[in-house]
Amino acid sequence: MKRRARRNPYSRELVSFHRWLKGAPYVEDFCDHVGDWFASLDRKPPRSFDPAEPCTWLEHTSPRMRREFRGWLVDDLIGRLVGEEARDRDLGWLPDYVYFERGAEILPPTTWLVHFSDAAGKIARDGFRVGAMGSAAYTHGDASVSGPGWNFAYEADRADPSHCYGTDAVLFRSAGIRVFHKGDEETQVLFWGPHVREGEFDDVVRWVIDHHRQYRKAIVRDV
Repeated sequence: MKRRARRNPYSRELVSFHRWLKGAPYVEDFCDHVGDWFASLDRKPPRSFDPAEPCTWLEHTSPRMRREFRGWLVDDLIGRLVGEEARDRDLGWLPDYVYFERGAEILPPTTWLVHFSDAAGKIARDGFRVGAMGSAAYTHGDASVSGPGWNFAYEADRADPSHCYGTDAVLFRSAGIRVFHKGDEETQVLFWGPHVREGEFDDVVRWVIDHHRQYRKAIVRDV
């Protein structure tokens, strides 16, 4: 009898995004800084390097040179740029992954998460309809961000109501990526909004009603 293939519990979006975070940084995102790298080495760049076409040079250079350039990004440039970001609006081009520590970990679909938001009621009714593709965004009911995408939450047993991301919260189960955010200085769980099943919200409501008396001290908090 032919065995049925096991269904992958993780979405293609989550697996791809996790791989993207793990593989960062990508040298192509910083090719305009190749000249700065050579300057930091206090040596002349190779004759093949054209300051007017740094991205073309990086594309065709040797794997060894790419590895060395990537090492400089990790050890020097990215840290300086992230530190300057708050003071320099011109650094809005930085890819999202620079704000996350390395070591992202995938959490299973059974993980209970808490998402703080001013639009918790709308989320509970309609699901996570707002996000930012390829990055993470929290929902302050901001209509300027349209379309489904990534959002962040906290593991339910680690959530702190003092987080100022909204006056209310949504409790649900979902797979996600646990990672430390440098700017916010906290561990967050990134999740793909469209894959939070609508039925989960009903399950949570029923669970809270059934267990409110037993767990009311843990459930009822001032946010």
